[in-house]
Amino acid sequence: MREHDTGAWRRRDRMLKYDIGSIRRCGRLRRGIRLVDGSERLRQAHARKSRDSIAALQAVVDAGLGTWAASASYHAMYHAVYALFMRVGIKCEMQECTIAAFNEAFGDYALDGLASDLAYAKEARDAVEYYEGECDLGGGAGQRLVDETRRFVSAVDAFADGLDMRRIEEIRALLGALMAPRGGRA
Repeated sequence: MREHDTGAWRRRDRMLKYDIGSIRRCGRLRRGIRLVDGSERLRQAHARKSRDSIAALQAVVDAGLGTWAASASYHAMYHAVYALFMRVGIKCEMQECTIAAFNEAFGDYALDGLASDLAYAKEARDAVEYYEGECDLGGGAGQRLVDETRRFVSAVDAFADGLDMRRIEEIRALLGALMAPRGGRA
């Protein structure tokens, strides 16, 4: 297990609670995971939301607003992943299912550690928005959070840009197989 320390928060990597059972369950839910036609228009819209969230993150870090920093960081990451989903043709309107699909379908493609980063960012966002968690931005931690968020978004964007149709079909086939009921097909 590696320790991850932005200074804003600390964690230890751990197995994600989002497993293949979650993928199957998400495939059965009305707003869960669906394979759809890819959409460049929606990909660009989510990429724009990701960039806007990074700009908001920088502004709230500069203002010292830790609660909003955690939220903006998570949303920048989430929209980058959703832009990737639109490139591949994956629709999911539930954040937990999006994280599960990202973890399982893209983990073998140099994005492995990023799935746990996204899951952690969601947990951190939830902690500061819904509970009494804090996001300490002192000592340069806020700027490190901005930099880490930018690296995450850049890695996901570069991966999406490098996808060819063969890899897209591989990812779609893998996700379809993961969503299939035991002993059956999706």
